[in-house]
Formats: sequence, structure tokens, C-alpha cells
Amino acid sequence: MPAVASVPKELYLSSSLKDLNKKTEVKPEKTSTKNYIHSAQKIFKTAEECRLDRDEERAYVLYMKYVAVYNLIKKRPDFKQQQDYYLSILGPANIKKAIEEAERLSESLKLRYEEAEVRKQLEEKDRREEEQLQQQKRQEMGREDSGAAAKRSVENLLDSKTKTQRINGEKSEGAAAAERGAITAKELYTMMM
Repeated sequence: MPAVASVPKELYLSSSLKDLNKKTEVKPEKTSTKNYIHSAQKIFKTAEECRLDRDEERAYVLYMKYVAVYNLIKKRPDFKQQQDYYLSILGPANIKKAIEEAERLSESLKLRYEEAEVRKQLEEKDRREEEQLQQQKRQEMGREDSGAAAKRSVENLLDSKTKTQRINGEKSEGAAAAERGAITAKELYTMMM
């Protein structure tokens, strides 16, 4: 017999109880009641093992399947004729335990699915915020780069103008005025106003 796990297994079969319930459906087949009983016994045993392994989703599905098969068996004509016999084979306490466990697992899974959904939404929100932050950083870096590039281009322009003046033997207006101690046209205009 497997040891009882302390932590429930991660959710892997479904993302909601509604979707999980779709996996519990059992379609009636034209088979003997004994085959149904044999299947029900196997399903219940496997459900118990999954419960002990803390695989809540699979245990829930199997308990629900057990209840569905049990209900199919009860509708069979030969069950009605030998009800005590078939109930003794199925185990009188098994159906009660299956229903109780399915209800308990249903509540647990409902909470876990809600928690997983909230966690997923928070992670998505964090991811979007991180993307926005990175995009803002890229834009700021782009602005800084364009500002630095503009400054460099102005400096390059001034440097090239100075170089051109030196090559032609000209002096810049500011340098010429500083040398002579004269007033530039701009300074004169501002003085007159």
C-alpha cells in the first residue's frame, strides 16, 4: 500500500472543476452487470490509491466515475432481481465513501483552481508591467541617445566650421572680436535697444 503524500500533486488534468467534470462521464455499454461491477471495483481501488498519493484531480475523476458506474449498475434489470448480492460485492460502504471523498475533493479542487487562476492573472500582470518598464527604459535610452547624438552633431558642426575657417585663414567672429577688443554687431544691436 502506498504511503500517504504530504503535499497534493500539482494540478495537471484541468483548469477548472467544470472541465474536470467532463472527464467523469461514463457512457453506458451493452455489457454484463458482472463486468460493470468488476470495473467499479477497479475504479474504486484506483481512486483510493490516487487519494493516498494526493493526486486530487485523478482521485476526484475516479470517485465520480465510480458513482456513475454504480448508478448504471442500479438501473440494470438483473441488479433489481439480486440487489443484496450485487451490493455485497460492491461493498456497502464504498458508495458512501466515494460520494464523501468526491465532495471533499471537489471543495479542495475548487479552491486550488481559483488560487491557480489568481496566481496566473498576477503573473500575467507582473509580466505586462515588466514589459512596459523595459519599453520605457528603451524609449528613454533612445531619447538619451538621440539627445547625445544631436549634441555630438552640433559639436561636430562647430568643429568642422572652425576647421574650415582655419584652413581658409579666417578667424571666428568671437575670436576676432576678443583679439581686437571690438564690439560685435550683435552686441552693438543689443546696446542700442
